[in-house]
Amino acid sequence: PFVAAVRNGGLAAGRCAVVAALASSAAELLDEEGNFAGLLHEALSQDDEGLLLRDGHLVLEVRRQAEADSPQGLLDEASHAGEDLDSELPPCCIHFGVGWTGPLVAPCRGLGDRWLEELAARHDAAAGHATHGWFVSLDETPGMLQACLGLSDGSGGGANTTACRWTWPDPEAHRIMWPHGTQHSVTLIYLHGFTCDGGSYLCCAEYFYREDKERKDDGDEDDEDDEDEGEAVCYNSYPGLKVVLPTAPLRPISAYDGDRIRSWYDYLTDREGEEEDDSDKATLDESTRRIHALLEQEVAKVGASRVFLGGASQGCCVALHVAATWKGAPLGGIVATQGHLLSCTKWPTDWANRGTPVRVYHGLADETIQWDSWASAAYEPLRKAGGNLKFHTDEGVDHGDDEAEGRWVRDFLSEMFPG
Repeated sequence: PFVAAVRNGGLAAGRCAVVAALASSAAELLDEEGNFAGLLHEALSQDDEGLLLRDGHLVLEVRRQAEADSPQGLLDEASHAGEDLDSELPPCCIHFGVGWTGPLVAPCRGLGDRWLEELAARHDAAAGHATHGWFVSLDETPGMLQACLGLSDGSGGGANTTACRWTWPDPEAHRIMWPHGTQHSVTLIYLHGFTCDGGSYLCCAEYFYREDKERKDDGDEDDEDDEDEGEAVCYNSYPGLKVVLPTAPLRPISAYDGDRIRSWYDYLTDREGEEEDDSDKATLDESTRRIHALLEQEVAKVGASRVFLGGASQGCCVALHVAATWKGAPLGGIVATQGHLLSCTKWPTDWANRGTPVRVYHGLADETIQWDSWASAAYEPLRKAGGNLKFHTDEGVDHGDDEAEGRWVRDFLSEMFPG
């Protein structure tokens, strides 16, 4: 009836979309067998007479409702709120809030504006598959709208506060995973790959968590057949670890006729993985200066030995170049995943004296940056320089394997922060 009233009132489908809220979550639109249910089933099951097909400009609003029972749980729940969204729903948008009620009010408010901003950024990242984006309610918690717009003093009611405008939702700004509730003592700066953005890692925050095992309680105390059967893997954030996820700018890429793509530097060629592509020095230098400045900021806060740098694919190439050209005190460690050392990068011959560990991870089935044919050889300057260098290669892992990248980053962090 509402859609009919809008159309009858003169707002035709060609001029105006109707946003219709059907349920509180994507899961509620499906039955136990995964089929469309309720009003959504009714709208889709009438062939050409169904509302969605008949109107042609109807967008479904999916309202996210929090179910977690802790501040960290709310963050992780937001990270995964968009899973399978693109395959489950027709045209839709996501509506989320960053307010809460009940027993979580005090602990969440106590974490201040940083926690609020990260929660909003994780919801934003998880809405990436929604065909019509997202919108957010910022009036559910006192002072939130003012903080987002830079009208707040950042007091927020807690110790972890900011005295400036939120960087979210600026798509060019880096995203940060803060060590909420613990003192910031370590920083990891991690650079994304070509065409990606820093916020995309908020959907897989477990990359940067500690992997733990918990004993399942299945209620059968006499079952001793399999000791591993009762264990479940869980992920917990590292106390004190701040993860900075910068975003590369949109820039014209010469190899693709000037198409604007998020990239740390311009590609002059596309050799389709057969060998290294030519990179543009000016744009590489621009990104290098930017990450050097970010390193300087973090080193000033926690010390060089407690600042770590890494990246994936193109981000790996830039991270290695940044490390090689860094003039400050030795960093805590470098993690390089599914990338290579650029031929233009002059690796320091005195690297071994710096004592900075370098961990290289790569898939042997990678067709984009082929390990055996050329990527392995690209690391020869690191091998010659010596020092604390280790390589880890995985059979059957192709480029962009999310599960493998997460496993590699967790492996690196567990080595750097044992126990």
